[in-house]
Amino acid sequence: MTDSNSAQVSEIPTVDMSGFVSGDPDGKQMAARQLRNAMEKVGFFFLVGHGVDWSIIDEAYSQAERFFDQPLEDKMAVKVGTGGPDSTPLLAKQRGYIHYRAKVDPVTAEKSERAKNFVEAFNMAREDYGINQWPSNLPGFKDALLKYYQTMYELATDMVRLYALALDLPETYFDPFFDRAGGSMRISHYFPAQSEAELADSWGIHPHTDRSFLTLLPANKVSGLQVRPEGADWIEAPYVPGSFVVNGGDILKRWTNDRFLSTPHRVVRSMSERYAMPLFFSPDNDITIEVVPTCYSPDHPLRYAPISHQDFLSEFLQSDYTRDDERLKG
Repeated sequence: MTDSNSAQVSEIPTVDMSGFVSGDPDGKQMAARQLRNAMEKVGFFFLVGHGVDWSIIDEAYSQAERFFDQPLEDKMAVKVGTGGPDSTPLLAKQRGYIHYRAKVDPVTAEKSERAKNFVEAFNMAREDYGINQWPSNLPGFKDALLKYYQTMYELATDMVRLYALALDLPETYFDPFFDRAGGSMRISHYFPAQSEAELADSWGIHPHTDRSFLTLLPANKVSGLQVRPEGADWIEAPYVPGSFVVNGGDILKRWTNDRFLSTPHRVVRSMSERYAMPLFFSPDNDITIEVVPTCYSPDHPLRYAPISHQDFLSEFLQSDYTRDDERLKG
């Protein structure tokens, strides 16, 4: 087990998944070694060799731009919280449009520092896992986004098996935990800055970590994403055509006893429009997260007790507005 806290890194590594996709045993092990190294030292990597038809990605980007180009009143017609009956669970109602700078602290009901995020978004997830909202005036939008979502969901499902190999576990170890996996997707539009002063005083997205098991983000020609491995400076994620940027989240970090990292990241503003379409992939809602057997030993004792995914999520939501402290802001 590597002491990831000693990592001194200056770039984001690459994981070639082609051997895993082809089913070649040696290729699977090579991809697993690459993933293990990336997750122990950085918590981020570029995924190549995945076999995804990139035209699906391009079409989704086009549809995202089309949605956000609408007048505000059309976007607000599908704002979050308006889907389904009053009895619909809160998380299941977090589908649809989130207005620019709409973040409010749920405890104080006041605008938080996140109000400095110059981003608007559209959230969706599995059609059978809540209430997705779709604009009625954009033919083709729903079909393109659902196709993109399914493509990302299937890739993430395959990757879970690669993570198992990287942890020296049976390839199917995580399968029972992802039988009805939660995969929420956020289509984001980052507003361009109008001046150098704006660049210095606001975010695209403030520094944070993700809750997910893993996050998948298609390559973006417009820069902005930066990551900060422990002990390192902020690293900008360059444009790698045809790749996905992948990072681990807090669920994975806990599940692996801090062996695989959940690394702070942010989006800085630029003078250009920027769109992003991450999938946040998480296990079934009713499972228990218990440190996997290859991630603790007498030299590396257990740091976490078992916890239900529901309780983990509740803790995350309670602390979400306070946990991004000074260590993430530097």
